[in-house]
Amino acid sequence: MTRITIDEANQIASKYFKLLIDRHIAQGFSAQVVEKKGDKSRSGFYLEFCNAQNNTKSYKIVASNN
Repeated sequence: MTRITIDEANQIASKYFKLLIDRHIAQGFSAQVVEKKGDKSRSGFYLEFCNAQNNTKSYKIVASNN
């Protein structure tokens, strides 16, 4: 796994998750890339969807070493 920045995570989300984002937005969700801190000061980026009822769905963004 490669460490990425928030800008790179946003680029990955907009390129590879566009259909997923469009589908969730059509269903009334908002979409954003968020950084979540894990244990031992490690963090990861997630594509997070949230609707008016505060229902959330999160998908981890992982970059490969290719």
